[in-house]
Amino acid sequence: MRALITGGTGFIGKHLASYLISCGDDVAVTGIEPRPDLTVALAASQTSARFIQFDIRDYNRCRSVIAEYLPDVIYHLAGMAFVPDCESDSQKAFETNLYGTYNVAKAAAEIEKKPKLIFLSSAAVYGAVEISELPVAETRLAKPNDNYGLSKLLAEIAIDKISRVDGLRYVALRAVNQLGAEQDQRFVTANFAMQIAKIASGKSDSREILTGNLATERDFLSVRDAVRAYRLAACSDFSGVLNLGSGKRRKIGELLKTLLDIAGVEAEIKQDPKRIRLKETPAFEVCIRKVSQVLDWRPTVSFEEMLKEVYEYQLSVL
Repeated sequence: MRALITGGTGFIGKHLASYLISCGDDVAVTGIEPRPDLTVALAASQTSARFIQFDIRDYNRCRSVIAEYLPDVIYHLAGMAFVPDCESDSQKAFETNLYGTYNVAKAAAEIEKKPKLIFLSSAAVYGAVEISELPVAETRLAKPNDNYGLSKLLAEIAIDKISRVDGLRYVALRAVNQLGAEQDQRFVTANFAMQIAKIASGKSDSREILTGNLATERDFLSVRDAVRAYRLAACSDFSGVLNLGSGKRRKIGELLKTLLDIAGVEAEIKQDPKRIRLKETPAFEVCIRKVSQVLDWRPTVSFEEMLKEVYEYQLSVL
């Protein structure tokens, strides 16, 4: 299978590219910045993988890249993913997450042999949910309460319109937090792991761990399980929306305790007011019944195993 990964140089994109190559797929990864190092590395990797530079906000460039590469599937991962960034720069968030996605989908729909589009949406499209409504199924009305979730929902609507009018096949994956090596330290799990790794390695003068609200409950999924689902979606006949998660919520405090246990570290936990989100949903998890049935997929990586991978990576890059 010939695959194009937008945002292929990011955290999830790297894991997806590695997995697809291991499956024998031809892979092209894209990024907004020139990557001569990656170009050279891929050329020397004895695989068919390649790097293509382009910005999804440029429609003409999207069209030329897709028309030239002629992928069987496009994994569209490119976009702004950090919620505070989407709030502080809403124009860039919508230009990238909405209009960039429209460009990719429209360009894909215009070539004769249309590729299937796998769009990494987000469970953030659901917005605030009462605990009594959990786990959230795909049938629940989406009511995003931040720019990130809103931009992803609007992008889903844009793709669906192109699908109905132009016949583009797609799967929009409403994914929860995905964890693994190389995750951005701005995200809670990687940030905790980084702070703990500094203590464990003696590179921190303090034994304090700064946290936000530890009572918040979230659904976490290994990025290794996630990329398996992406490829299964690409190979399936299904078109539409699927939730993607572990189907089990965990307190942020449990996540922190597990990381401390993995590292064998004792620390002083200190809540940082700057890390508290004022309009945070207390608890969230998605229902994965539909994705399990449609793709014959279930998560296999344990909570402890994926946290160990996050911690060991952060320790290795200090």
